[in-house]
Amino acid sequence: MKVDLMAESFKRFLNRKPDLKELSDQVTTNKWFLLGVQLECDTSKLNEIAEIDESEEYKTVQMFQLWLNLLKTKSIASRRILLDGLRKRVVNEILVANNYEKYLKELHDRSAYCSTPSDEAYYILQQHMKALNDVLISPVNVSQMLYSKRCIDEAILDEIEVENRSFDDKKTHLLIAIQGVVRNNYKKLKDIATVLSEIDETQEIAHQLIQEYNHRVASEECLELMRQEVIGHKNPAVDILRTYYSSLSQSILEPAHIANILHKEDVFSDGIVSSVESEIGSLSDRRAVLLRALRKVVQSNYAILEILVTVLRKFPETAQIGDRIFEEYMHHFGNFNAVEEIDLFLMEKGQSIGGPTSDNEKEMCKHGYKIIFPRGMKQEFRDIRVKFATSFHEIRIIFSKKKININDVKVFIADFRSDLTSQLQHKKTKNDILEVIKRNCTIVDVHCLEVIMTHFKVNEALTIIRSYKELATEFCKTVALRLCLEENLKVTPSPPYLMYETITFVLNWKPDTQTLQDIRDVLEDLDPLNNYHILIEQFGTGQSVFFSCYCPGSYMILFVITVFKKIKILQKRGLKEFKVGNCTVWSTVKKVESEASTKALDVTTYPQKDLEDDKHMLSELKQQQLVKENDHEQEKKQLYSSTATLDELNAKLEIQSTISKRKGQEIDDLKILIKKKNNRITFLEGELETLQKLLSEKQTDYKETAKNAAVAFDEDMTGKVDWSGDEVKLNNPSLIQCQEVISQLTDNHQNFRLERPKVDAIQYLVPLVLQKSTIKRFSISYTQLTPDLIHSISSNHMSTNTSLKRLALLSGAIDDIGVILLTQSLK
Repeated sequence: MKVDLMAESFKRFLNRKPDLKELSDQVTTNKWFLLGVQLECDTSKLNEIAEIDESEEYKTVQMFQLWLNLLKTKSIASRRILLDGLRKRVVNEILVANNYEKYLKELHDRSAYCSTPSDEAYYILQQHMKALNDVLISPVNVSQMLYSKRCIDEAILDEIEVENRSFDDKKTHLLIAIQGVVRNNYKKLKDIATVLSEIDETQEIAHQLIQEYNHRVASEECLELMRQEVIGHKNPAVDILRTYYSSLSQSILEPAHIANILHKEDVFSDGIVSSVESEIGSLSDRRAVLLRALRKVVQSNYAILEILVTVLRKFPETAQIGDRIFEEYMHHFGNFNAVEEIDLFLMEKGQSIGGPTSDNEKEMCKHGYKIIFPRGMKQEFRDIRVKFATSFHEIRIIFSKKKININDVKVFIADFRSDLTSQLQHKKTKNDILEVIKRNCTIVDVHCLEVIMTHFKVNEALTIIRSYKELATEFCKTVALRLCLEENLKVTPSPPYLMYETITFVLNWKPDTQTLQDIRDVLEDLDPLNNYHILIEQFGTGQSVFFSCYCPGSYMILFVITVFKKIKILQKRGLKEFKVGNCTVWSTVKKVESEASTKALDVTTYPQKDLEDDKHMLSELKQQQLVKENDHEQEKKQLYSSTATLDELNAKLEIQSTISKRKGQEIDDLKILIKKKNNRITFLEGELETLQKLLSEKQTDYKETAKNAAVAFDEDMTGKVDWSGDEVKLNNPSLIQCQEVISQLTDNHQNFRLERPKVDAIQYLVPLVLQKSTIKRFSISYTQLTPDLIHSISSNHMSTNTSLKRLALLSGAIDDIGVILLTQSLK
């Protein structure tokens, strides 16, 4: 039995792929070309090797290298195939084969090769490489999934994602990389099989790999669930992106749109956006370009992952992935403590944390809905945050018990806050929906929650909300802005808002004398506030106080218009500057002269030459400054730099509105007139079409007539007329020629010869010639004289002519009736 096991083991050993060192050491032959042909190497490649000016040993090694890298042969390279090739009659290297097999037997017995799990796993993979090569149709997608599973590193992924690499090259590179991974870590074979099982074309191969792995390789330690180490990266943000790389590579539907948003946020350069937009390949190729660029920027700045989360949440297909990425990101980088709502709720009620709770509360505890408590937070903010958590948790309990259809809730929120639609799509419970709403509340603003509870008539929740709003209002009135600096009003961790959705107000305030309520008053002046869904994000101070807010991009234009309408009121409250993102939309700050241009120069300390240079430079600077100030003043006059300008703009706007209404009425009248004209045009077009048909028919008839006339004219001009002395000879004359001859006949012409005449020529000429008293000889030849023709020309003229002495009918034809008619006319 032991002998059988060893024999079986040696067979498997021979089926494994050798390495190049083994072949170069153990197989020496001058018949490398013939052997390469037997091993199914490309003959064109073999010819290239043959042309190399090197030794036969070198060429043999090159042939083996070519063979080992082949993936499209009928069978994968193995020791057994090489032994069979050496023993082929055309190669006939029997001695070399026997020596090589002897070496392999000794190597197998000495090293107990069959007991190594790494080699068993590698052998299993080798057995399926040919099948993988045949069915693999998406190497880029598979490589992205393997990267996400940490089976291949970023350098290999970059090589496979290269745009100008052919499909076969990508596939070959991937399969070689997989072999290297399994050779270095046999446990990765199971991860590779898991990835392949998610692809339809490779599912069967994956199941075979897993089955053989579990049967021949797996041991107790291999079956344990272990956390895989990150390959080559110490940056947690890169590791997080890598975890969801595969999901993103299959979920992103608008890579160009995402690239453009990231470009607006100064994450991507123009070149990256152009690369994504100009990629003419499949959607998978455009995703690959986008994700490759994301890897690079996240490596250099981990905070970009936050911006990516904000962007992903704007698309239904990636919103859920964005949530998961941000959850892991906060675990690594969050500067806060997160406390569960239920713990704060129980503490507020005087119960110990972890004490008895209802089934509903246990279910909520399982999900872990949390409130953030930033580190270093002031006590006043801690107290209001605890109150928010307890109030929100009470509302959560009440709302979850209400019999309200979850889809109705989603539809209403989508109508009320269209910017939240993508984040709601994958939510399964009312509590999950409330988490989205909580992200859009702050400790001083629960407007979004209030609207929902009002719509669904959750009166118990509205009572709690009113109580909390009173507490929040009192808090805002008593807390000075100085205390608000560096404080976070958000109640859940959330990524930063995008620049084009961030509004900044700069006010001429002192932080010690103003309160948080003053900021709320500024926003309440922008009535109706509810239309804009504004959330205060952060505060800051310098020479002035500023605060930033979030406003959905879809409402931004309406928001800016409202600010301009209320600009006088806002100015009275101290507004100095109004920004959208990094762009200053409105400002009262006048350009201050450069400090350098106002300083007095101590000329006594300068040498004369330096003084002249400085004066010249100062003059140029002042001139440039004047030009810039003039340009700036012109811009301010054209924009909204003063109240007077705004009044003028409003007046112009009213005038323009009146003009627009009048123009609108005129346009409506014109539309009616145009409709009538169109009907008239339609009628005339019908008439024109009828006339065109008639004209076309007439033109056809005319063309046919003209064609016939042209043919007749051509025929008329084919006859011949000869004038010689007293004789006129006509050969196949036309009517026109006959007319010309008759008009030119004189008394001197006594002989008239007519050859090959047509019927119409005979009918025209004969009567006229017989009327001439000078014609003595008349001949007609080469024609057929029918009885009708003889009758028509002789009935009146033959009998009356007295000058004709001779009538010759030559080389023609005349029947008996014709002869009778002719003789009767000559009597």
